[in-house]
This record gives sequence, C-alpha cells and structure tokens, in this order.
Amino acid sequence: MSSSFGYEASREIIADDDLPVDIHHRKFAQWLVDRRKAPKDWHDKLRAILLKVDALARNLPATLTRCTGECVPDPHILAPSDGVEPVRWDYYRARLVRDKIIAGASTVKDATNDDAEGALSGAFSGADTAVHDAGGKETTETRTRGLFGRLAGKAREWDDIVRMYERDNIHLAEAQMTMNQLVDYDIPHHKSHAQRRGKQLADLERRESEHRRAAVVAAERFIATCTDVGVSPLDAKCAGGEGFAKALDRQLSDRLDSIFAECAAAARTDAVGEAMEHYAQWTRWAHGIDAAGIDGGLLPSLACIRGYEDGDLLLSDDDEDDIAEIAVVGVPVAGGDDDDDELEGFPGASGKEAAAAVPVGDAPKEGGIDWDIGAQSTPTEGGESPGGESPGGPVSIDWNIGDVVVERVGGGESITAVPIASTSSSPDSEQLREGEIKRQPRLFHAKLARQAFRAAFVDDLLELRAFLSQRSADVRHKECAALLASAPASIAAYQSCDALTKLAELVWRPVAVLREPSALRSLMIRTSGRYKSRLAMDLEHKAGGEGRSLKMRTDAEAKKAECRLELARCNARLDECRRALREVKVSIECAVSKMFKGRRVNVMGEIGNAIEK
Repeated sequence: MSSSFGYEASREIIADDDLPVDIHHRKFAQWLVDRRKAPKDWHDKLRAILLKVDALARNLPATLTRCTGECVPDPHILAPSDGVEPVRWDYYRARLVRDKIIAGASTVKDATNDDAEGALSGAFSGADTAVHDAGGKETTETRTRGLFGRLAGKAREWDDIVRMYERDNIHLAEAQMTMNQLVDYDIPHHKSHAQRRGKQLADLERRESEHRRAAVVAAERFIATCTDVGVSPLDAKCAGGEGFAKALDRQLSDRLDSIFAECAAAARTDAVGEAMEHYAQWTRWAHGIDAAGIDGGLLPSLACIRGYEDGDLLLSDDDEDDIAEIAVVGVPVAGGDDDDDELEGFPGASGKEAAAAVPVGDAPKEGGIDWDIGAQSTPTEGGESPGGESPGGPVSIDWNIGDVVVERVGGGESITAVPIASTSSSPDSEQLREGEIKRQPRLFHAKLARQAFRAAFVDDLLELRAFLSQRSADVRHKECAALLASAPASIAAYQSCDALTKLAELVWRPVAVLREPSALRSLMIRTSGRYKSRLAMDLEHKAGGEGRSLKMRTDAEAKKAECRLELARCNARLDECRRALREVKVSIECAVSKMFKGRRVNVMGEIGNAIEK
C-alpha cells in the first residue's frame, strides 16, 4: 500500500485545459465548422466578400495593391522575369491596405504609379496628402477620420471589409486556402525551379572547365601537328592570306632536301659498300657473271648515289630532269667552259667542229631559207671586214626575247620572259657570254626526288638486303659448309651469321629513313595535291579549335552568370513564400489560442517541412 500510495502521489494531474491543441492544416476549416467556430456556408460568404474587394481594388493605386507586410508576400519578388505577378486578395492583404490608408497613404489612382516599378515610391504624408490630378492641379484628399474620430471615406470602406472577414471567423477558414496554396503549389514550384537552376549551374561549371581544358589540348595538338608537318603556327595568319597550302610548299623543299641528304648519307656508308662488294663477288663466283657485264651494273641506282662525291652538283644534261628550276640567258648553245663540249642542237660535235659544219659562201638550196649568216666578206689588210667586224669573232644572233625562265610544274614546262637588264647594270652581266647556260645548282641527292629513280634505288637496297638475309640463313645449315669450301677467301670470310645480319640492318637504314612518318608525309605532299589540300584543311581546322573552345567557354560563362542570377531570384521567391507561410501559421495559432482561453495551438502537417529550409 505504501508503494502504491507514493506512486499515485508522485503523478502530476494534467487538466484538459493544459493539453495543446493540434490541428492539421488541411482540415483546419472543417475543424472550425465542427466546433461551430465558422459557418458551414463560409465559402458563399467568402465569395461575396471577394466581390466587394475586387470592386474596391480597381480604384486603388499600385502603391497599395502591390504593397507588402505581415502575412503578405512581396509581389515584386514573386513576379516572374518576363511579367508581373497577379495580386491575390485575401484577409491579410485587405487588412494591410486598410492600415496603409489609415496611416495616410494616397488612395488616388495615378497613371504614373500604376506600374509595378512605382510600388516602392509611395509616400506617406500623415492625415492630409497632396497629390496631382490629371489636369495638374493640386487637390487634397478627404480626411480618413470624421469629426468624432470614426473612420471615413475609403478607410471606412476597407475597414468594413476587414470586419466582414472577422465576423464568423471567415478569415480563419480562408487561411486554410492560403496555407494550402503556399504548401502545395507556391513553395514546391519555387523549390523545383531552384533545384533545376542549381543543376544547370553545376552543369555549366563542368562544361566551362571542359571547354577550358579542350582549348589547351587543341592548342597543344595544333602546335604538335605543325611541328610534325614542319610549318610555323603563325602561318595561320600570314600576310596575303597564303594559308597553310603555301606554307607547306615553302617548307617542302628544305624538308625533302634534309631527308634525301640523310638517306644518301646512309647509303654511302662503308658497310653498304662492303655489302655491295660481297654481293658482286658472290655473283661472280656462284653464277659466273661479272657485274661489269650487266647492263647498267649490278645495283645501278645505288651505285649512282655512291658514285658521287660530297658536294657534287647536278649540272649535266643527263640530270636535267632533276633540276627544279633552270634559268637560261640568251640562246642555250654550250653546256660548259670546255670548247670540246657538246652544243645543244649539234649533238656529238664540238665547238670547232660545229663552226666548220656551217657552210660559208654557199647559196641556199631551192626552197630553203637564207639566214644570211654564211656569206662573209674577204678581210682587208687591216684585219677587218668591210663591215667593220672581225672575221675571227663569234657569230651571234640577237633574238630580242630577254631572259627566259623555264620552270617545270608537274609534267609540263612554263616559260616566262624577263626583260633584259642593261649591260652596265652590274659587272657580272658583262662577264656573262651569250649562249652560256646558268643553271641553279642542286646537290646530287636531289636525284631521289624523282619517283622512278627513288623506286629503283629502294629496289636495289631491298635486293641487297634480301641477298644478305638469304646468306645469313644459309650459314646456319651444314650443307653450305661443303659448298663454300671451294669459295675464294673474300667470300669465305663472311661465314658469321651475326655479321651478315648486321650488314642487312645497315643496308635497310636508307629505306628506314624514307619510311619515317615525316618523310612519307613530305613525299605525299609533293606527289599528291589532294593530300596537300586535305592536310592544309586539317591544319586550318585545328588552328581554329582553340578559338572555338574559347568561344564555347565564353558562352558557358555568360549562361552561368545568367543561371546564377536566376537561382538567386528563385531562392528569394522561396524565402518570401516561407516567410509569409510562417507568419500565417503564427497568426492562426494565436487566433485559435484566444478562442480556447490561451491554450497552446499547433498547426501540423506538411507545413512544417515547407517552412524549414
């Protein structure tokens, strides 16, 4: 009994009046109707009140219809970017308008204050407010209170609207509609917009970083491609709009000269000469064929490259096709300084023989052409002809065609006439004899520029390499030892498989130089105009890659700034709706608490999650 009595005494007896009242925000109006705090037809009464509010609101200025205060969200913040947010009238806005009018706000509708931008510029001037009407005259509004302190004019009209709301607690039933609108529509709408803008902002930041990295990669790739091709990156903006096509043409000759020089140097090594000598000795011993008896030699193209001395130039008539440009002064009649050289037009005849071959004093045959160069006058005692010319002087013809430049382009020739400079212009022009050939010198390895010669040169190297590879394979078999017993000492000396394999690798070195990617690209540029144009277009495309990436990055930055601004607007709208919802909830809880003698009232439901951030 003692323990039971102590337990009962320790319990606190809580009265029903001290228990909190919990109300779901969706059932708040029905809760009021069930407890007879609001009429059942509150919807009809609310509709009648809104009709009166609409009629009164038509004559109010924008400074009152779009004002903000307690439980009323700011319409300027909630307004979309491309329009104006329509005003929703309820009890809280009507009460705010009444309080503004009582405080002295102007109730005259002015066209200059009708827009949304003029909502923040309303001025309160106490009981009397001076305004300008349409005619520009100054008028004074009627006082908001009468003689005995009661409200008058529009202040009284709006006070009647507020009293109609508060009669039968219509404003509390309407508060449920306000809460449902904010909880179910406005706040989720602005929250989804803010989340969408946040995702867009993150995506734009990612795209901006990607475009920044792509610009760096494009610049590095363009520089690497230009380095491989051998052109300067500045050729993209060269003067005259040459572009990369002419830049490739400018770099082609120097690039090919270095490639051909390296290939010729690899073919002129002692190891290649040793391999050629061994091949000739083997052919003489195994087949009884002397290399001298073969037309053109055993390896003619390879021997031709090895036969030149360092610094030799291509100036002979046989190498005329290998010269890229030939400059001719006057008429080409002699190819060298020796009098016994052949004359162009008279093959096999020296200078003296050609002079003797021209008949003197003979009349032209019937139907022939008299060039008037054969008849010469008998010299006088003074050693001169009657015409004043020396009889022993060379015969020359002035064709009066100037300097001629012959350029080979593709498979044809292009001849360009250049005006003859005066003989007094430079001492070199005076020493240049008529009929002497002036050719642009080229080193001997320029013969590799000819595709036919280059193919024959590679064939010779492959033939020599195949021979050495076969000899290396034969050395491994025992049957070859008996066959090589009768071989000369020069052939028997090459019995090492490693030595033959090393020789084969050294013979392959010139071919490897021509097979390098840069060499193949240079040869393709020289031989294929389509490949050159495609490579120039690829270079131009890569040159603009960095600019395109930077442009996309700039666009992404502009969109990111716009998205960040829109995100700030969405967050401001969301915060404004939450503020209004929080104030409406507190207002309802206070009003219901007064009905139940100060009991604590809690409005519950999804409204709590909507208010929290």
